[in-house]
Amino acid sequence: MMRKFLQLTFVGLFLFLYPSNSVFSQSCVPTNFNNTVIPLSCGNPCTTLRFQVPHIKSTSNYVLSQIPYSPLQYIVTAGGTEDPAIYFDDEYSSVFNMPFNFCFYDSVYNDVVIGSNGLITFDVTNAAPCDNAYTITTPIPSAGTSPQCSGGGVYYPRAAIMAAYTDLDPRASSSPSDMKIQWRSEGTAPCRKFIVSFYNVGMFGNNTCTFGNGFPPTTPAPTTFQMVLYESTGLIEIFIQNKSCLASTSSEAILGIQNWARNQAVVAPGRNATDWNASNEGWRFTPSGGASKFVSAELLSMTGTVLATADTTTTTAGLLDISFANVCPPPGATQYVVRTTFGSCPVGSNMISLDTITISRNNTL
Repeated sequence: MMRKFLQLTFVGLFLFLYPSNSVFSQSCVPTNFNNTVIPLSCGNPCTTLRFQVPHIKSTSNYVLSQIPYSPLQYIVTAGGTEDPAIYFDDEYSSVFNMPFNFCFYDSVYNDVVIGSNGLITFDVTNAAPCDNAYTITTPIPSAGTSPQCSGGGVYYPRAAIMAAYTDLDPRASSSPSDMKIQWRSEGTAPCRKFIVSFYNVGMFGNNTCTFGNGFPPTTPAPTTFQMVLYESTGLIEIFIQNKSCLASTSSEAILGIQNWARNQAVVAPGRNATDWNASNEGWRFTPSGGASKFVSAELLSMTGTVLATADTTTTTAGLLDISFANVCPPPGATQYVVRTTFGSCPVGSNMISLDTITISRNNTL
């Protein structure tokens, strides 16, 4: 084996958002407007409610958007999985089964391997003891220039999700003692999330990055990021807490995805085998090919009565605008539920997201 040597956005007329206690919500699709409180003056007894939700289509293509930095917990003490095979320089994990089938570029996968250099691939022929490439100099889409598992040179796997694909080094000699590469599932079918976290991972040949001028690390800090894969939707989210260190081998990194044939890719601007830093960033890859999987959006009373069905438009790629016209609540605080329904991939049960909102109509304004 070769080795190296050294947002969603809520939109409305004069409406502002405030936190509120959740009545109920279910997150098949990350709508991000649960607990919204909408102040409404007595002089304007009716309003139009406008929201944006991910516009999910087939997975033959994707659109990338920047979203708020809102990762799930990076490391858990119970329920998280690690693989000792990955805690070596430039290694892939063993093959393991995801808890659900995942649609990616018009194929369905449930076996996956994780690369210690910041990526996952559904091509399980890369499993340990196969090496990751570590010279990230060729933009995707690409197969690279070297044979699979060769370690040196450039080889990019098929059907890959690259969060911060660069020359990381998770060995104890190069990473803090609390470093972990951990994955887990959260939620219940058909709305589960598969979460892969790289936490405080060092860079190859750069102990100043890892340990700073002492311990704990000082700026720059080790690399921390997370990938979240959503069951039934094919949505992929990447959250980067910190990427500011450079390896001694090369400074390039990739934030993007590519298909099995390695002839299609979607990449964050300026993040395709280039030198870049990031902190507290969120990115979402939304399936955008073919027909929409949107079924309906409805406004419900708290007893479940359907009060209105939304009109829809599209003003931003990857997002669907939904609006409920002429909503006229009584004085005081009135709660409603927005029920958004999408078809799923693989085809099965529809996905439903329930978001509680409150309209607070003030008699004195």
